[in-house]
Amino acid sequence: MGATLGGAQKFGDLTLACMRHSIAPSTRASRRRPRQRRFRRLGLRGRVSYRLTDAVSPFVEVGADTRRYDSQVDYSGYDRNSDGWTAVAGATLAFTANSPAKRASAMARAPTTIRGSRISAARCLDASLAWSATPLTTVTAKAQTTLGDAVVAGASGALSRTFSLDVAHELTHAFTLGATASWTGADYVGIPQRDSTASYGLRAEYHLSRALALKASASRQIYNSTVANSNYVADVFQLGLKLQR
Repeated sequence: MGATLGGAQKFGDLTLACMRHSIAPSTRASRRRPRQRRFRRLGLRGRVSYRLTDAVSPFVEVGADTRRYDSQVDYSGYDRNSDGWTAVAGATLAFTANSPAKRASAMARAPTTIRGSRISAARCLDASLAWSATPLTTVTAKAQTTLGDAVVAGASGALSRTFSLDVAHELTHAFTLGATASWTGADYVGIPQRDSTASYGLRAEYHLSRALALKASASRQIYNSTVANSNYVADVFQLGLKLQR
C-alpha cells in the first residue's frame, strides 16, 4: 500500500515538477518473521524538463528516499535500513509526423548508495518505446534497471534488469488481445548469487461498459538461480474485473 502526491508547473517550454511518495509496510511479510520484511519508504523527487522541439524534450531528475524496517536487524544479523539518492538525465521523444503513438525515453542513473554499496551509472539504463504498427496494434518495448533491498545474508542490495516486449491488438472496440514476454536478471551486491526469471503469456480484456472491463490472463514463469535447488516453473492464471472512471 502506498500514496503519492505531486504537481507540475509549466513556464512556457520549461516544466518544473515535484513528487512526494510513501509506501506502507510491505505485504510480502512471512508468517514466521513478519517484521523482517515489513518496511516504510519515504521519498522526494524533483524534475526539470525543457521542450526543445515538438519531438524532443530533455530532462533532469533528482530524487532521495529512505527505507526503515520494522525490525532494524534481520534474522541474519544485518541492518537493512537504507538511505539512497538517484540522479537521472535523458530525453523524451515524441515523433508525431507519421506515428502519433510513438514515444521513447532513455535515462542513466548516477551511483546510488545503499548501506555503503555503490552501483555505477554505466550499469544502469532505462528506456521505453511504444509504436503503433497499425491503428489497432501497439508494440511496446521496455528496459528497466532498479536497485532494491535484499534479505539474503551477506548481500547489501540487488541490482535488477528487466527487458520486456508487449503486443496489444484491438479485435473490436470492446475486445482486446495481448501477448507479452519478459526477462529479469538480479545480481546481488556483495555475494556471487544471480537470479533470473523469464515469463511469457497471453491476456484478453473485454469492456462490458465504459467503466467496467473483464480481464483474463495466462502466463508461465521460469525461475533460475545459482543457489542449488531453487529453480522452478510456475503457471499463473488470473481472472478479474477492472473499474475505471
